[in-house]
Amino acid sequence: MASTTNNNEIYAFQKWLRDTYGNAVDLGNSGENKDGVDGVFGKKTKPLWDKYKDEYGKATNLDVNNAPHEDK
Repeated sequence: MASTTNNNEIYAFQKWLRDTYGNAVDLGNSGENKDGVDGVFGKKTKPLWDKYKDEYGKATNLDVNNAPHEDK
């Protein structure tokens, strides 16, 4: 099970995706607002992380070498 910190990191990434790309990215319809922003590193978030992590890292100045769900 992911830690709260990891869930927050995943949530932040998903929110950034939604804010940056709107409905052009498919995060599903889970979460409080039914927009896919739910803090879960699931089957829709994983490929989006692989595709957008470098851009996200540049936009947020975060280290994106490890996916947020990976234990360090």
